[in-house]
Amino acid sequence: MSLECGVFTIGVIIQVTALTSWVQVALGRLVSGIGVGGLSIIVPIVCFRTSALSNSVSDPTNLQYQAETASPQIRGAMT
Repeated sequence: MSLECGVFTIGVIIQVTALTSWVQVALGRLVSGIGVGGLSIIVPIVCFRTSALSNSVSDPTNLQYQAETASPQIRGAMT
């Protein structure tokens, strides 16, 4: 996750340092978007591994992960 956070931070720095160039802003948006995309892929995996290691049905992390991945019809009943 540190790599993805670093990519996102670099993208933000590129955007912030853009004074007059829209191309630099677009490049910064692209780089930070890659970082956010990487984080959105990795976070469910980390949550699943954390909940699998706990081996407890009543663990809040496990319940939250299951509630987030449940179908919309039963999502509210799980929390």
